[in-house]
Amino acid sequence: MGVREKSLGHVKATAEAWGRAAALAPSTRLRLEWGLAEADGGDLRKAQRIFRDLAADAPHMVHAWRQLASVSLQLGDSTECRRAAEHALAIDPGLEDMRRYLELLGPVSP
Repeated sequence: MGVREKSLGHVKATAEAWGRAAALAPSTRLRLEWGLAEADGGDLRKAQRIFRDLAADAPHMVHAWRQLASVSLQLGDSTECRRAAEHALAIDPGLEDMRRYLELLGPVSP
């Protein structure tokens, strides 16, 4: 349903469909899709919670960390963005987007 709703341009219905699917079968893929749909729909706080939980449950899933960094940056949550970007880079040191996020955030304050 999430794919269908997205193809129809129903942003809110897309997020609801992925949320229902993730509740029924909480796979990492479904939870990632749900978080992406929430972010696309503008509910960045909800997306941040979804990605934070997903990253905690699947700590080697680089996409969860990248998305957590992205929504956290958009929310102005520099602490969470930095933490997520650093975790993503620990998994894949070649992620230029995560390096840019850390550059944007600047050095850690003492």
